[in-house]
Amino acid sequence: MRIPTIRGLIDRRVLVNFRVDPHVLSTVLPAPFRPQIVNGFGIAGICLIRLRHVQPKFLPSFFRYLVGKCRSPNRC
Repeated sequence: MRIPTIRGLIDRRVLVNFRVDPHVLSTVLPAPFRPQIVNGFGIAGICLIRLRHVQPKFLPSFFRYLVGKCRSPNRC
């Protein structure tokens, strides 16, 4: 199955890093990964990305306004 190509703009990108107990982190990581230890803590992170003007690449740009905007309960 062929995956369609899309295009869009990254409107906002936020990288959040936080400390985690190394033992807890090692139970979640799949083999062969190990937690990176810094000052006795494991480091975990998540990247939050907000995209806009997302559309299939083969469609002209005026079709992007027909695609719904983010309507989730969190702020998008």
